[in-house]
Amino acid sequence: MVVYKLFLAEDEMRTFAGFLLLLAGVVLLAWGIQSSDSIRTEISRVVESVPSDRAVWVAAGGAILGLVGLGMISTGRRHSH
Repeated sequence: MVVYKLFLAEDEMRTFAGFLLLLAGVVLLAWGIQSSDSIRTEISRVVESVPSDRAVWVAAGGAILGLVGLGMISTGRRHSH
């Protein structure tokens, strides 16, 4: 008799969550980079000599999420059998 798993194993869940975080990180990083090139940011850069805080935070958050996702993927795959 074959018993099917109804739920993902812990390692598979960690890997799946890692892929989701990596995807979200890439999207946020791209969004932050794109918004740093917007007209509003260009005006802010001219007036204040710095890029928009929002664009920087979004890009930085995306990079952090991506790194966490990569860490979760590598950890999940290392422990799986």
